[in-house]
Amino acid sequence: MDSQKRVFASLIVFIMTQLLHIFWLADGDEYSDWFADIADKESDRKMIVKQIEKVLHVLAIGSKVFLAKEVAWPDG
Repeated sequence: MDSQKRVFASLIVFIMTQLLHIFWLADGDEYSDWFADIADKESDRKMIVKQIEKVLHVLAIGSKVFLAKEVAWPDG
């Protein structure tokens, strides 16, 4: 039962990271104003948005790998 819980948790993390990454790809540029306090120039804000996109991409890939590992080798 423990392995089923890990697979289910991995699936939830996978779905959430995928949705967050897709959402950020679609609308991330609209949120560059959120970073006005720490970045004065528009180019700096866009760079922050791109860095967040890269982090979300890595998290999405990592969640895919972890889910595949849990499904293929649930006890390992």
